[in-house]
Amino acid sequence: MGDSGLTKVLQIAVAVRDLDAAVRRYADVYGFGPWRMLDCNPSEIRDMRIHGQPREYSMRIALCSLGDVQWELLEPGDEHSIYAEFLNEHGEGLHHIGFDTPQWERSMGCLEQRGVPVRMSGNWGGKQEYRYLGTEADLGFIAEVFHTDPDFQHPEPEAVYPPNGGAGSLRPLFSGVRRITVVVRDLAPYLHRYTEGYGFGPWKVWKNPGFPGRLSICRIGEVEWALIEPEAAGGESAYLSYLQRHGAGLHHLVLEAADFPQALKVLRERGVPLRTVGGWIGDRPLVQADTRAELGCPIELVVPPSADLTAYGLQAPVVAATAVAV
Repeated sequence: MGDSGLTKVLQIAVAVRDLDAAVRRYADVYGFGPWRMLDCNPSEIRDMRIHGQPREYSMRIALCSLGDVQWELLEPGDEHSIYAEFLNEHGEGLHHIGFDTPQWERSMGCLEQRGVPVRMSGNWGGKQEYRYLGTEADLGFIAEVFHTDPDFQHPEPEAVYPPNGGAGSLRPLFSGVRRITVVVRDLAPYLHRYTEGYGFGPWKVWKNPGFPGRLSICRIGEVEWALIEPEAAGGESAYLSYLQRHGAGLHHLVLEAADFPQALKVLRERGVPLRTVGGWIGDRPLVQADTRAELGCPIELVVPPSADLTAYGLQAPVVAATAVAV
């Protein structure tokens, strides 16, 4: 079994066209923040490469924390970067997942042996090397890895939002990331690559008569990881539509609600349709929300144990998920 050394989810990144508008929406509507906004260009970042070739690029980023995971918004500053490539091909959406690699040289050697290309790379002031890995065929998405000196610090932000220490005005609707979900065409080869090539597992495969496909789950650090294989014979579904439009890729995030009633209220006020689904976290159902226009990706909220779904105008799933053989 391979072991890539990707041991923990550090970062979730969303590519956007207008960073300022996205930050205001995330903060003012959904309570994400405070945000540190940075202008990233060759004056700050050394050894820039794109697809293995020296090439300068620029971007603006905004960083905040959601529980133990960093949330990053990315706006390309030119047409050179893989962020611009992604936006041109797919539009706004989940771009990559960042992982901890405590044994950098060993991890890079393992990935090089697998023939994993480096899509883009750079080095913040000689103190933090980062690489975007071409893991799409293996994992269904781009992975980012970091090698950080203990004394590394990002430069001073160009701006902070909310400004003037206004973090106390934020009312967070979400408190943490519980699951990251990738939609794939054929579950079996992905399970093999995740396990044998990267050391992710063990996996459980779930089949729910009310769910349009198969769901497989493992843990990567503190975050659950899910692969969904949509059922072509099960009729149209959001997962099948995504697969046909985009191919395999990052589809949605499962978030823990800091304020479940308020989260539902805000989502409805924003015109986001809500639907209860049985992609359980333990024995707790989920509320599906198509927040692509709002957050760049759909989300699902974990229903609190004490919540009465009927009181919120939602129907509880009646069929429990059952594990099946891998």
